[in-house]
Amino acid sequence: MKFSFKKIGSVLASTAMLSSTVALAAAANFPEPFVTSAGADVAIVHGGVNAAYTDLVAVADITSHLASELASKTAKGGTSTKDTVVGEAAQLFTSGTKLYLNDTLNQIKSVLTETQLPIVLKETSFSGNVDANVDHSIIIGSNPQPIYAKEPTSSFDPDIGLQYSSTQANYLYNATATFSKTINFSHADSKGEDLNLFGQKFTISSATTSSDLVLLKSAERVSLTNEDPSKEVVIEGKTYTVELVSTSDTSATVKVTNSAGVSTSKEISENASKKVGDITIAVINSDENNLLLSATLVVGAEKVTLTNANQVKVGDDNTVVDGTLVTFPSGQTGNMTKIEISVYAPTSDKDFLRPGESFVDPVFGTFKVDFPSISMPVDSTAREDIKIAHSGDDKMTVTFSDHRNKESTAIQWARNATASLSLQKDSDGRNISVLENEQTFDEEYIVLGNEDHGYLLRVSSITNQSNAATDDKVSFIDVISGETYTTQTASAEGTATLILDHSYTVSYFGASNAAESAKYIKVNYPDSTGQNAVIYPTIQTSKGSKLFFYEPKTINMSDWDGADTNLAGLKVPMEMLI
Repeated sequence: MKFSFKKIGSVLASTAMLSSTVALAAAANFPEPFVTSAGADVAIVHGGVNAAYTDLVAVADITSHLASELASKTAKGGTSTKDTVVGEAAQLFTSGTKLYLNDTLNQIKSVLTETQLPIVLKETSFSGNVDANVDHSIIIGSNPQPIYAKEPTSSFDPDIGLQYSSTQANYLYNATATFSKTINFSHADSKGEDLNLFGQKFTISSATTSSDLVLLKSAERVSLTNEDPSKEVVIEGKTYTVELVSTSDTSATVKVTNSAGVSTSKEISENASKKVGDITIAVINSDENNLLLSATLVVGAEKVTLTNANQVKVGDDNTVVDGTLVTFPSGQTGNMTKIEISVYAPTSDKDFLRPGESFVDPVFGTFKVDFPSISMPVDSTAREDIKIAHSGDDKMTVTFSDHRNKESTAIQWARNATASLSLQKDSDGRNISVLENEQTFDEEYIVLGNEDHGYLLRVSSITNQSNAATDDKVSFIDVISGETYTTQTASAEGTATLILDHSYTVSYFGASNAAESAKYIKVNYPDSTGQNAVIYPTIQTSKGSKLFFYEPKTINMSDWDGADTNLAGLKVPMEMLI
C-alpha cells in the first residue's frame, strides 16, 4: 500500500542581522503547488490485496484529506506575500524545483555556505599558535521532513510541520567550522585569543586542555595591575566593574561589582575559570614581581565546553545541552582542523515545528530554524476536501467534488472481502476497473480518464442483438452526476465508440441470450498506442487535483488483454511520477 502526496513546499531560509537566523518557511514563498502549468497533484485512493493493508487504508483518512487541503488551483510563480522571513535568507528550493510534503529537507539544497548566508557564515580568522582562516557551513540533515501528522505527540491534532529526529545520526543540521591550518587550541599562544564562530564571538579560555576546548562567549580580555587595578566592561549589554584584589605566581583574586553595586570576590588559579557574580572569569596568567601585581583575565558571560564525541556543555556547572554532539576529526584540541556540532531534537516530544514555531540554535544562538507558515493555510476557503471514511468495519468511502463541481455521495471504493481488500463499489463483489482493456462485467465499475476530467462509471447494460451490430449498445451510469452515457451505433460486431471528453473504443462480449452477469466489456483508451496500456486513470477534482483508485495489479505480460497480446509498456498519469 502506498500513498504519495508530495506537493507541499518548504523553504529553508536564514535571517542574518545582528543575530543571524536560518528559518524554515514551508511553502511561504513559492507558487501554490498543486495545479501548475505542467500538471496537477494526485490524491491516491488505495486498496490492497490482503488483510494486512486494512489499517493502512484507515490512515488514508488523514493522508487524503491532507492532499485535498493542499490543492490550489493555479501556480502563480515568484514569491508569496505570506513570506514573513526578512533579512538574509537561504531557501532550500529553487524557482524550478520545490520542496514538497514528505521530501527530505536536504533534497534540493544540502549545504549552506557564505555564498547563501554571507553574514552568519562569513569567513573569519584566528591568530593563535598559527594564523588560520575559518570557513563556516551548515549541512542540512537528510532525515527531517515536512509532514502531516499528530506531532510532536499523539495528543495533538494533525498538522503540517517539520519533523526531525532526537537521534544524533539523523541530525537536523550539522554546524561545521573548518580551519585552513591545523590549530593547537591548548597552546599558550592560542589561549586568550578571539575565535568567531557562526557570527558569535568567543575567547579561548585558559581552561582549555588537550581534550576540552573551553570557549567564553561574549568575552573581553582585560589586563590589570595594582597600579591600574580595575576596569569597567560590558558583557551582553550589562556593565560590570572588574577589580584585581591580589595575585600570586599561580592565582589571582578578582572582585566583580555589578551595576546594582553588588560585589563578589573569588580566587582563580592560572589556566582556570570561575563564575564570579554573574559572569565567568578565566585567568590567563598571574604574576607577583616585587611590588608589581599583575594578571591577564578573560571576562565572559558564559562558558561553553566542547569535547570530542560529547554533548556541548555550558556554564561552570557544565550543564549538558541536549540534542547536540561535538566531533573533532583529530579527537583532541592539539591538532584541530575542523569542529562539527550536530544538532537534533533534545527529546522525542520536541521534534516537530508547527507553523509559527522556531528552533533557535542551542549553541551559538545566532541562527534558527523557523517555520512561519505554509503557502496556503490549512483552513483556507480556497482549499477543497477529499474525505475518506470507513463504512462499517469492512468498507471505505470517498467523497469529493469533481471537475464539474458536482459533489459525490460517499462512494464506496474498497471492501475487505474474504480476507482481502479490493477495489469494490458495493457489497456484491462488483469491482472497479483501473487497467485498460480489463474485463468489466455488467453492473461493475470503470474509471475513464485522459489526465483531463475523468469519470467513474457503472456499466448499466450491455446489449448485443443477434440480428445486427447496429442494434448493439453499451450504456453507462455516471456515479457522481447520475447521467447516462451510451455508445454510438456499433461500427462492427463487438465494437462501439463512447464519446465523453475523448473517444473510447468499447469492445463488448457475450451472446444475446447470455446471462447479464456473464456479459462484459473492455475499453481501449485514446492515450495508449500499440501494445501499451493505461493504468490508474485519474478523475480531476474541482480544484484541479487528480484522484485515482489504486490497488496492486498482477499483469500477464504475454496476455495482458486476454487476446494473447504482449505488453510493451504501461502508461500512468504524469502526476503519479511527480
